Amino acid sequence: MKRLLGLIALVIVALCAVLVVKTMQVPAPPPAAAAGAERIAVDSATAATRLAGAVRFKTVSYLSGDAIDTAAFKGLHEFFVKAFPKVHGTLSREVVGGLSLLYTWKGTDPSLAPVVLMGHMDVVPVPAPNLKEWKHDPFSGDVAEGYVWGRGTLDDKSTTLAVLEAAENLIASGYVPPRTIYFSFGHDEENGGRYGARTLVDTLVARGVKPALILDEGGFMATGVIPGIKATAAIVGIAEKGYISLR
Repeated sequence: MKRLLGLIALVIVALCAVLVVKTMQVPAPPPAAAAGAERIAVDSATAATRLAGAVRFKTVSYLSGDAIDTAAFKGLHEFFVKAFPKVHGTLSREVVGGLSLLYTWKGTDPSLAPVVLMGHMDVVPVPAPNLKEWKHDPFSGDVAEGYVWGRGTLDDKSTTLAVLEAAENLIASGYVPPRTIYFSFGHDEENGGRYGARTLVDTLVARGVKPALILDEGGFMATGVIPGIKATAAIVGIAEKGYISLR
């Protein structure tokens, strides 16, 4: 038994040594872009106003499967049309799965695999007992104290609006993407995406879309949430969440 344990320990030490050597052989990353490199100008006030406007639509989806306010989602759709005229004058837009949106931004080179940028328009409900905990009404869209307040400012209207903001600004600058880009905005992510997300995926698969990159909502930016790091840090999600069923 002692010889076996010794052999196991030796194997572990050897593996650790290999890991250390391999790690040291990884080349250093390229230097960061030089100071003064071209930066994209962002009209933060306008972006905040648009996000606030989107927050005011009570696009709530329920895990229980209760009926949703379809008028709120349709109102948000129309808000997008008015808030992002260049996007809606350039990209094609489809309503799929009832209330989800699929935008197609045609690229100049059809030989390049496309990109899919995802987000969702629905938010979780606010239980009545929790309303007193809110400094601002969860659907007020108040812009105050340097923040936009309300449901969806983090999860996940912020992502959806960020994609539309970026596209609006790029189109205004005359940019045309070399590869096709899809915007996939679901309406029922918070209850599992049973209709919206599933239909969006099925639609793209049926069209033979094989993306080079799929970017979903991911993490967030925050200050003081990672031990040892005082600066603002971006929490990058590198894998999809799974699930487990217990009895």
